[in-house]
Amino acid sequence: MEPEPQAGDLFDRIRNGDPIAADQLFQSVHDDLRRVAGKIARHEKGRTMHATVLVHEVWLRLFASGQRAYNDRSHFIRCAAKAMRQILIDYKRAKKARKRPQDADRVSFDILLEQFEERSGDLLALDAALERLRLAHPDLEQLIELRFFAGQTESECAQALGVVGRTIQRRWKIAQAYLKHELERND
Repeated sequence: MEPEPQAGDLFDRIRNGDPIAADQLFQSVHDDLRRVAGKIARHEKGRTMHATVLVHEVWLRLFASGQRAYNDRSHFIRCAAKAMRQILIDYKRAKKARKRPQDADRVSFDILLEQFEERSGDLLALDAALERLRLAHPDLEQLIELRFFAGQTESECAQALGVVGRTIQRRWKIAQAYLKHELERND
């Protein structure tokens, strides 16, 4: 069995285009990303993308884009959280844009479910609120992406954002209150 590569070495090799290093990174973060994707899928109203599919879509987006300049694991996780959010938003928008069946006399359960999802607060409403938050407080938007989309703990967020734990706790309360207000306002 081959020894585990040092994290710094792994990211240097990825920046230099080493596909084996990219595979090693995927193996090391797959379970974490899968756990977070599963958590998001369970909390999302209506049907959403399967967690495994979401993880693979994130991986493709991060490495097919040519972006390989990840400084370290926490930088990679921040990028993965942002990609996960965008993939879910794109998926919801595409789903919403599909045309209804031509048979107007027959209403299927799927159509009723879609109509309910459109009226209820969902990921698209969350995304719009996060975009407004990003304009006013980009640090709070990053924190939400790390906590919600990447499933990071408070201490992991503090390390990723370069602040102390108490600051993360305070920002998390502010971010939650802001989102609650924004989502209730748009109901």
